[in-house]
Amino acid sequence: MIMYLLIFVVVLLLFGFFFRAISLAKVAKLQELEAKKKDIVSKYEFIRGQKRDLEAEVARKEQQLATLHNSGEGIKTLSAQELNIDSSVDSPDEKINRYLIQKGTINLEQSEKVRQKMETLHMDFLGTCLTLGYIDLDTAKAALKANNLKHKLGQ
Repeated sequence: MIMYLLIFVVVLLLFGFFFRAISLAKVAKLQELEAKKKDIVSKYEFIRGQKRDLEAEVARKEQQLATLHNSGEGIKTLSAQELNIDSSVDSPDEKINRYLIQKGTINLEQSEKVRQKMETLHMDFLGTCLTLGYIDLDTAKAALKANNLKHKLGQ
């Protein structure tokens, strides 16, 4: 009987030991998860603040764009006369380039790319713009007409 009692006490002690070890492991894991949760919540709050700031900036930029659009101002381009440039010495390609940039049909990066591709394609400025898809045939005709140039397009 003492043997059974002794075995019972040993089993009870082992059970208590394992129960305590499991409880301590759970507490440690819960503390670790709580720390991760706090970290994630702080990151979330930071990102939420950034989102609010960005949304406010987008709203401000959209309002500025609408104001520019409604007032008809936009970006002011200068003509050759305003820049005191003698347009009679410019090549036809340069005249067309300036016209397309001034009208906002192409930008400076596209103009530079066209200049680089002109030699490769063995074409003039207008033909290269058409080939690269920056302008359409009607725009090319308008550029020729505005600069009093003769060129065979689409014939």
